[in-house]
Amino acid sequence: MEKALKQLDMVMRKGIELITLAKVRDRARMEKAAEVQDNLRKKIKGGKGWNGAAQVRKWRATRHGAAGT
Repeated sequence: MEKALKQLDMVMRKGIELITLAKVRDRARMEKAAEVQDNLRKKIKGGKGWNGAAQVRKWRATRHGAAGT
């Protein structure tokens, strides 16, 4: 019985460790992705007053003809 409890304890500790490490890895991946997005945004942003939604509408209108406006 005691051996089974020790094994269960070990399994639970390992599970908690894996969950904790997964969260740390996910956070690191999210931070890296945000950094990449920020860098891309800096490169393509048209400056102050630039409206991304208006630009997308313009692209869609160009692609789909005047009916897209």
